[in-house]
Amino acid sequence: MHFLSHYRSILNNTLLRLDAFVIRALSRDNIIYKTSTFMKTSILRYTALLWLSLGSNYYVHAQEQPSVRADSPNSHTVVKGDTLWDISAKFLEDPWRWKEIWQDNSQIANPDLIYPGDVIQLVFVDGKPQLVVNNDTRYSSSSNTSDSSPNNNGQLITVKLSPKIRSESIKTAIPAIPLERINAFLSANRIVEESELDNAPHIIAGQKQRILLGAGDPLYARGNFNNTSVNYGIYSKGKEYIDPETEEVIGVQAISLGKAKMTKQADDIGTFIITQSLREIRSGGGNRLLPNQEREITSNFLPNPPENEVTGTIVNTETGLSQVGRLDVVTLNLGREDGLKQGTILGIYKIGGEIKDSFAEKETPKKIELPNERAGLLMVFETFKHMSFAIVLESEIGVVINDKVGNP
Repeated sequence: MHFLSHYRSILNNTLLRLDAFVIRALSRDNIIYKTSTFMKTSILRYTALLWLSLGSNYYVHAQEQPSVRADSPNSHTVVKGDTLWDISAKFLEDPWRWKEIWQDNSQIANPDLIYPGDVIQLVFVDGKPQLVVNNDTRYSSSSNTSDSSPNNNGQLITVKLSPKIRSESIKTAIPAIPLERINAFLSANRIVEESELDNAPHIIAGQKQRILLGAGDPLYARGNFNNTSVNYGIYSKGKEYIDPETEEVIGVQAISLGKAKMTKQADDIGTFIITQSLREIRSGGGNRLLPNQEREITSNFLPNPPENEVTGTIVNTETGLSQVGRLDVVTLNLGREDGLKQGTILGIYKIGGEIKDSFAEKETPKKIELPNERAGLLMVFETFKHMSFAIVLESEIGVVINDKVGNP
């Protein structure tokens, strides 16, 4: 049993016993009949909070320290093109546990972010590993030094140097994962609820009844428009994502065809100019208009395991191949409602098969179910209500549809 689940089970049983104890204690003195419901509830709530606090501390301290790789370097100088995952994997057996040993330094700018030129050092404090940034790489000079140099007359002049923190844009910080690959994928893929796409405005005609439309062409669309937006994406309906466990539609792929800008609206008819054409755009073909979304992934997030136990399934490989590997995108039947968020790390598991143990029972061999085996790791980079996109970060063998995902 997972440790956290075991702890919760113990906590629930303890609270039930405490509940009964409090009721008996109050009943013996006949106080229970005089005590308000509010007071009894307050007592139990206080007890629960106390035990939750004690239990949380116990859980935290019971966790093992992140394991440092046997071949870990003492330091690493960050270069352009590095990702947080790449650097973490140099130091740790479990790269997603980076944050547990990362030491923020309030004396340097943006202590949570890492920039090219930073020197990441591995140190041990009281026997525990810590990763720190060498402070000198973030400063242009020291505050307690002065510089003596000759002037034009050969005389020495002293100039006091004031401390200056090197100014860095957040955009120059190294990302957790390869953003160029992710952002290229996001520009062409969007997941929506089935009803959202069905109810979106649809293209009814092109100018002069043209059927095939391209950049610069006007078009007419009909529907309920978002009055706060004039910029829209043009989409066709793609595949439906089916949850293999519930067999319900959990999302629909909206395939990006291009972009359009509204120039005029009269009741439910909008006039648009196509500003970008990515694929063939047909009038009257059921193509839909959705308000533009800002969907680029930023660099300032860290890999983290899920806060609760989760179990899900890979429902699609976005390359269309039967097997995918490192840096390929997959779709999961888990989303925001399951506690997933940007940066969530999950393990990829191969389903254990069944075998017959003919050695133990030769006449009537018993079927034995083999355990699932971890085959890799992935990181979630965009979540929806019931599903999410993730990128494969490690893959020991090919990743396929119906592989399981769960806590790493």
